[in-house]
Amino acid sequence: MDLATFYRGIAVSPDRLEPVLSAIKDRGLGVEKLGFWAPDLYRLPEPPRALLQQMPIPRGHLQIEAPIPAVYATADRDTALYYALKHNRNAKSAASILISFQAPLDDVMVDGRDLLYTAASAVPRPDLRALLVKVFGEALLPYLDAAWATSDGLQRITIIDLAVHDPKVIRSHYANRVLFRARNGIPFRSAFVVPTPIPKSRILFAREVDGEPASEEAVDALEMIEMRVGR
Repeated sequence: MDLATFYRGIAVSPDRLEPVLSAIKDRGLGVEKLGFWAPDLYRLPEPPRALLQQMPIPRGHLQIEAPIPAVYATADRDTALYYALKHNRNAKSAASILISFQAPLDDVMVDGRDLLYTAASAVPRPDLRALLVKVFGEALLPYLDAAWATSDGLQRITIIDLAVHDPKVIRSHYANRVLFRARNGIPFRSAFVVPTPIPKSRILFAREVDGEPASEEAVDALEMIEMRVGR
């Protein structure tokens, strides 16, 4: 089993800090909801490239089983620290936690909400294409080209539903070191949806962190994105 290391940054109220740390160390992740957003992960009925050859297909055809509970995570420690120390932190949730754990890379999917789905509906541009290849690898191109070639917005979404499951896209995105900002303005290098529960044996550490996240210039992907009008 090919285990990969992931990071997750959360923030909780100070009175919950020790109970949350203890719960993660004693029971793992996924036992209780530790963040506001709790995604679901879905499986495809066939390999993504095989389904791409069958396009157009209804989006609902892709999800043939009950969604799997999951958590958001990243392969980049600095991205997780940004979430813990800035994005998720506020006056009420003032205690920041950095979590590191292992999970099979073959079980995860790319979280495409902040860039991939938006880029698939954008006007095709060479600079945007080049950035997407850097961040997601050459394996993304059949999906990206298919999405850019159709005027059907629902089909573009469906095509990216396939791309986020492609093993080569997943591995390239896991290895990405390009820091970029997308739809939500958050600088990050990778984003994944990881199925839970994650047993305590795969928790590498969970600890309180403080300070400021690393300051580094990020590529602004939104500067390259011009949405298609009426399509």
